Amino acid sequence: VNRGEITRSLAALSRQEWDGYVSTNRVAPNSGLERELQKIWARILNIPPDTIGVHDSFFRLGGDSITCMQVAAQCSRTGILITVKDIFKRRTIEKLAAAAVVVQC
Repeated sequence: VNRGEITRSLAALSRQEWDGYVSTNRVAPNSGLERELQKIWARILNIPPDTIGVHDSFFRLGGDSITCMQVAAQCSRTGILITVKDIFKRRTIEKLAAAAVVVQC
């Protein structure tokens, strides 16, 4: 698979086409933890937070092993303990939030 070709194809999609591709029926975050995870994903994946629902797959949004490491590191800096393995296993904000350990810094 040519990653560059995939990236160019995705970049050519309109906002409506992109939303249709990545979205399940978008459900907004219900808790502060879900909102924080949404912001972190948006920052790392370089997409608007409001396009990420709690049931959307990290990988369908464009995530990969490198961005998993970045998300896990950013979560750790904000006091949310999530591993790369957690992201691969749980894939959605809703499932990650349910499994996350939050520590007070």
